[in-house]
Formats: sequence, structure tokens, C-alpha cells
Amino acid sequence: MAAHNLICLGDLKQNPSEKEIDKELCTILVREIAGPDEATDESIDGAGGIVYIYNAGSKLSFCHITAIHDKLQKIKSASTPSLLVGIVLVGTEQEVFFKDGDELARKWGCNFSVETDATVG
Repeated sequence: MAAHNLICLGDLKQNPSEKEIDKELCTILVREIAGPDEATDESIDGAGGIVYIYNAGSKLSFCHITAIHDKLQKIKSASTPSLLVGIVLVGTEQEVFFKDGDELARKWGCNFSVETDATVG
């Protein structure tokens, strides 16, 4: 099986892991990026795909992921597949709604995941 790198950018910290997707090994690398100043070609080096993650409890997080995407669009391959994911953390008030994420994903030409509950910790 060939290994593919899937880069996750956004607010969530997590260790790299390997998953089998469609019978191929995929290394999932999570890189926390606070804003567009930290978005560089090194942050997506070797990416076979990019997952943009924002916290739906924070409009600032949504603005940051938009700015990160816009900056990376200037340096990444147009053929790199991407996905937008909104995470709703349990116990937080939602500031960014499904329609906001869906509209942004349509503008970017990528898929949007159904927002998921996640626990802090």
C-alpha cells in the first residue's frame, strides 16, 4: 500500500496517526495554525489532501481558517483535494452555523462535513 499524507489545519491539537482509507494507508498529520501568518508552503508540504478545521463556537476561528485557505490557495496545487470541517465543542455556544460552513465550502469548491460534537480534553 502507498502512503498518502492528509494535512489537517486549524484549531485542534492531535498527534499524527495512520488510517486505512479505501484500502490505502493514509498518514494524518494535524498542524495547528493560529492564523494566516503561520500558513506557509512548509505547513502543507507533501499533502495529498487538506482538511480545514474551524471551531463553530468562534467566529474568529472561522475567519482564521478562511484567511489560511486564501493564503494557501496562492501556493498549493489547485488539484490538491480539500475538505472544510466545522467542529462544535460540547458546552460551547455556536457562533458559526451549518449554512455558513456550507456556503464557504461551495465558494471554495470543496466538500463540507456535517458539524460534529467533540469533547474538550
